[in-house]
Amino acid sequence: MIAAMVAMSENNVIGLNNEMPWYLPDELAYFKKVTTGHAIIMGRKTFDSIGRPLPNRENIVVTRQKDYQPEGVTVINDVVSYLEENQNKDLFIIGGAEIFHLTFPYLDTLYITEIEHEFEGDTFFPAFSKEDWKIKSVSDLQIDEKSKIKYKYLVYEKKN
Repeated sequence: MIAAMVAMSENNVIGLNNEMPWYLPDELAYFKKVTTGHAIIMGRKTFDSIGRPLPNRENIVVTRQKDYQPEGVTVINDVVSYLEENQNKDLFIIGGAEIFHLTFPYLDTLYITEIEHEFEGDTFFPAFSKEDWKIKSVSDLQIDEKSKIKYKYLVYEKKN
């Protein structure tokens, strides 16, 4: 399985100034639950914004920088080659926008948290045709107690 896992607003925003423009603790817990025990692939800027390897996951960072080697991560320079060579692993693509764009043709599953709000942003999830995907599951509507932001979890599978 090669999956993307992303939280995005109604206007496809996933980031602003290299950060998420919302704080949803339960959504972060969902991310942790789904990805723990698996490999996660992210771009260097996403890794830098997190600031550390995420525990109990193989952290794979994509960068063009040949000398980039933070502790506790696997660094790769070519995400497409990596995907082609590791199709026997469960891989979660977690961002950012350029990594989502490069890997989208290889994805067979999308874990999308749809946030029922529009946010200002400078980073967007790639537009895609929902006609090419079938909904595997949809959660009940979630409401963050503090911000009152509404969201739901959807899992899509690529149609054959």
